[in-house]
Amino acid sequence: MKHVSNFRKDLEWGKAGEKVVADIQEGDSTEVKSERDLWIKSGNHFVEVKSRGKPSGIMKTEANFWTINFYKGDDFIFNITVRTQMLKDMIERNNFRSVPGGDNNTSWGLLVPIKKLIDYNSYIDEVENENS
Repeated sequence: MKHVSNFRKDLEWGKAGEKVVADIQEGDSTEVKSERDLWIKSGNHFVEVKSRGKPSGIMKTEANFWTINFYKGDDFIFNITVRTQMLKDMIERNNFRSVPGGDNNTSWGLLVPIKKLIDYNSYIDEVENENS
């Protein structure tokens, strides 16, 4: 079968994708976290849920998107952006390990496997619910 490119459709799809990125980058709509080095060996993202005994991090954010930048030393490697509510739902459905962290270990967070963040099946219930 011969491949047929449809420039207009491709352009529309590209423009829609650019709008998604623009929406993610606007003002207060995105919570940005950065992981440095430890993620390489652990394979996890630390999602803060409590600090000094009170809800914090993902439990308090009002941002629509949660973006994680991954660094090796000072070098940016890649990032992942998910809808905050989808990450919250994933956290509620899974029994992720809770560990101390943050400044002087005064916070508690969940170790969310990076593989889980990029696995479509982690979000399938939310996607199906949105489309129904």
